[in-house]
Amino acid sequence: FLISLPKETIEKLGITEFQKDFGKYFGIALIASTGLLIMIFFSWIYEKVNNQRLTAKYKKQIKNSILDLDHHEKAILREYYIQGKNTLKIPIDEPTISGLLNKRILYSVGNYGEMSIVGMLFNCSISKIARENLNNFVLELPNGEPSKSDIERIKNSRPKWVIKLESNRSLFDY
Repeated sequence: FLISLPKETIEKLGITEFQKDFGKYFGIALIASTGLLIMIFFSWIYEKVNNQRLTAKYKKQIKNSILDLDHHEKAILREYYIQGKNTLKIPIDEPTISGLLNKRILYSVGNYGEMSIVGMLFNCSISKIARENLNNFVLELPNGEPSKSDIERIKNSRPKWVIKLESNRSLFDY
């Protein structure tokens, strides 16, 4: 700023001697700070581009994983729709659930779990990207009103741990 001021202004402010003594340092400081700002700007642009690239890769991985779900994985994801909840307490030590967590289709909500007859229960939800790509066809759910055979097929394909948990909970219901 002091380098770019007109001579008359510098004389009016009475900083002529100050500019003579330290003017050479101002030029160096200007060059260094401009270089630093340019580096920060390019670093910010790189981070933005890299984040967008990683987000696109992450979304593509989840979409591909959804297309490759096996019957057991579909049964677990169907439970969210059957129970009408966004978050369920599920046993994360079950191999199929661990696989869904690793594929980032499910994610753990909170840090605390509880021990049950089926293993360690943690609150888990379906990730936003996975939820956007799940539909009745992928989860093998009927469109519209399910028939009796559809209901029976869905009941029979529910995970074993769900049945154990429901029967255990029914013992404590009055």
